[in-house]
Order: sequence, then C-alpha cells, then structure tokens
Amino acid sequence: MPGLVPNWNLTQNYIRNVAIVCDKEYTKNVLVEMLIKCIPWNQKLMFCAIEQRNITPIIEQFIEEKKISNYEIWTYIQFQLDKNVFMEKLKILSTAVPPGIEIRPLKSEDAYIIMEVGGYKSYDMYTIDQIQFSIKKLCTLGAYLDGKLIGWRLLLYDGSFDMVYTLPEARRLGLASLLSVQLTTEMLKMQERVFGYTALNNQKSVGLAAKMGFYETGLYDWIVFEPNDIFVKEDQRHPQILKSSI
Repeated sequence: MPGLVPNWNLTQNYIRNVAIVCDKEYTKNVLVEMLIKCIPWNQKLMFCAIEQRNITPIIEQFIEEKKISNYEIWTYIQFQLDKNVFMEKLKILSTAVPPGIEIRPLKSEDAYIIMEVGGYKSYDMYTIDQIQFSIKKLCTLGAYLDGKLIGWRLLLYDGSFDMVYTLPEARRLGLASLLSVQLTTEMLKMQERVFGYTALNNQKSVGLAAKMGFYETGLYDWIVFEPNDIFVKEDQRHPQILKSSI
C-alpha cells in the first residue's frame, strides 16, 4: 500500500508499509515473484504482520541472497477476542472512570501530541497522517484531564488494536485498561470479534489482553528494511517498481 502520507510518490520521505497474504500452498513461487516485481526495494520498508512460519523465512532469504541491505525483525503475538467471551468478561472488568477524567473520541489535532510524546519522526513507523487517518476513519479514544490529553488507544489501518499510551503522571489510574475496554465495546457493536498485536516481551499488554479474554492466534513479524546507498544508486527500475507496487 502506498502509505498514508502526502506526496507518497516521493519515496525517501517515509517508511512504506507492505502487507502480504499468500496461500501456503503457493507461498514459495508466488511470493518470490511478488518480491521481485512488486516491492520497491530502493526505499525504506515495513513488512507488517508477516506470518512467521511460512513467509518470514522467504523474505529473509531473498534479502540475504540479493545483498540489498540489513533488516530487523520484531516479533509480535496476535490475539483475537470473540464478542460472547468479552461480554462475559465485561461483567467483572472495571469500567469506572476516575474522577475528573473524560473519555471521548480523539480529535485530529491530537495526532501532533501523540507524535511528540511518542518521539516519532516523519520518516518513522508512524506519521501525523497515519494517526489522523485512524482518528478520522476508525474508532479511537482518548482520556482527558482538564482538557489535556493524558492517554489514548488507537486502531491501525487494518482494524487491529494498536497504539496505547498513558502519560507517566497519569499512570496507575487504570486508563490503559479502561480505554481498551471501552474501545472494544464500541468495536463489538459493529462486528463479532476484534484482534490486535503485542510485542513478545510486553508483559503488561499480554496481561491486559488475557484479562479481557483475548486468546493467542499466532506469531507475526514486522520486518524493517532500509536499503543501502549503493543499491539505491544502482537500481534503475525504480519507476516501474513504484508503479506496480501494492
């Protein structure tokens, strides 16, 4: 996908998100052909939610054989939550809002605060435009104290549970849990299940997911790729690759 930023055709100004879905029976041949013809290897890439067992090894092998650059892999647990399970859990989950706190949908301008607090840059995994897309098009919630944003919970563009954060001075109020429960409640008014990802070593998120009734459905990788300067200069296929990219 081209990425939710202005001037997406200017390939140097952001990380391009790439999602891959491939039938296991045809993974080897079809995926290699896609990697050759459809991926713009002369720019920064973020392969998102890649199935670890069958797809990650092929991408790794391709990058290493082509010697096009270094890469880094972040492994996440995928969780899923069914509506009927959550409705039972909701009977015992805390839904009380702390005094003085207001829970409501995020505003578009909140994206700037989220970027600043998170320390993200315009070329990083998140951009102002990506966050504003989530705020405008998807379900999001923020916690406010005297009008100041102190915590938030967003969905990623694919509908998965993504960013959750509470300012240090507002922690131990249960806001991450409260925002997650309320956002899940809103999502399940429209669908029968929700899903999300959390890093393997993020014990707090793993614990919160378990408390809400989420169950593990597999391991998925985010593969971060950045081309070396030599490869970018030598690659003359850029216009064709960009035109055919997914």
